[in-house]
Amino acid sequence: MTSSFLPARLVDFHQAYPGVALVVSVGNSTEVVKAVIRGDIELGFVEGPEEEFQDPRLAIELIAWDDLAMVASADHPWATRDKLTADDLTAGKWVLREEGSGTRAAFVKALDALGVPYANLNIAIELPSNSGVLAAVLAGAGATILSTLVCDDAMKAGTLKRLPVSIAPRAFYAAQHGDHYRSRAVSALLEILRAHPAL
Repeated sequence: MTSSFLPARLVDFHQAYPGVALVVSVGNSTEVVKAVIRGDIELGFVEGPEEEFQDPRLAIELIAWDDLAMVASADHPWATRDKLTADDLTAGKWVLREEGSGTRAAFVKALDALGVPYANLNIAIELPSNSGVLAAVLAGAGATILSTLVCDDAMKAGTLKRLPVSIAPRAFYAAQHGDHYRSRAVSALLEILRAHPAL
């Protein structure tokens, strides 16, 4: 999600503060939290649920909401269905992000809310990026749950279908170390993000 949500905000920051260089690295939510706690990075961005980030050393701030969709390729057997049951979802093949990613945590929480235990899932492939998950789903490997920021273009093109399952949105958080110095640059970036709270 961060690769879809952040770039436009980073451009806004650069235009407002052209003399400040930004260095961005990518990791899953667990890796980002660890880097913040160690002090390797001043500011990180993680995807909810919030209970995943209960370390008392963290200062977590809700930045935006992320619309999630259950999707499959246009030629998947579910693509023309008007309804999917818990039994359907248990029997189907799935493509997931790796352990530790916010997308995977949201996926597990969403299916659990639908009465589909993670332990019962038929996982075909695990991949380390949302773009990889999307590519595998488009190739017919199975269904998944992704941010609409990641898959909206494919849905508009008709190659990917949003399935008839309601998925609650997830939260997108900024994470800082609660006891560390906060630079003016980070404060300015957070102000830009706060000015665009909706996705």
